[in-house]
Amino acid sequence: MDDRMIFATLTHLVKIDLSKNKLTELPANFGNLLNLQYLDLYGNQVTNLPVSFCKLKNLRWLDLKNNPLEPKLKNVAGDCLNEKECQECAKKKKEAIERAKIEKELVEQRRLKKLEKEKRKAESKAKRQAQVLETNDAQSNNEKAFGSQNDTKNPNLQTIKYEGLTCMKIFMYIFIILCLTVLLVIQLGIHLEYFSVSDVKFAADEALVKLQSFISNIIKLIIFYVPKIKEFCLKLVHCYMTNVTYYASQIEQLLALYF
Repeated sequence: MDDRMIFATLTHLVKIDLSKNKLTELPANFGNLLNLQYLDLYGNQVTNLPVSFCKLKNLRWLDLKNNPLEPKLKNVAGDCLNEKECQECAKKKKEAIERAKIEKELVEQRRLKKLEKEKRKAESKAKRQAQVLETNDAQSNNEKAFGSQNDTKNPNLQTIKYEGLTCMKIFMYIFIILCLTVLLVIQLGIHLEYFSVSDVKFAADEALVKLQSFISNIIKLIIFYVPKIKEFCLKLVHCYMTNVTYYASQIEQLLALYF
């Protein structure tokens, strides 16, 4: 067994003189010497005392002169030039180490709380990511299922689209053929002298005048109705915004009432 462990089992000791032994530290379980009243550590190389030192409730005399103590510990220990100062040193040292122990425990508690908080945050983040992945997978499966249902219910969908394009092409072909037929009839009539070029020109001018008149009437109608449509839209928007403002104020009042 380690000598330091054996030393800490001598709980019956009341007085210990360890002066000038070149000690650098005391055992961590030194506080087990509950009956200790007198401790002389003069002329060693001790820099700090173990946390268990605060358990020495019966300690009445402590000498730490000529030790390279830490500044904070040295300020508490004092000079120990006489018995009264050594007694005061023992008292202050126990209190200081007890405070240090409490501070250490508080720091450890804060560290554990921080770790617990980070752990909960990481778990929450992982849970949200899992939910997002699950939602994406569900949406993907639904889209696939919906697509397969559409394919099952509408097996002729591609055929209908193709037929629609075909109808457009047929309509364009018919329109072009009609135009060519009209031109051919006009050319044939002029050639057979059923009507002259001047007659065709007159008919074209008359059709152009009617077309211009029709377009002019359309423009007048648009100019006449645009302000009215604009006014109607503004009234509609104003009514909508009024209703939205009213309902928003009602919701705000309810929230203020209950929260």
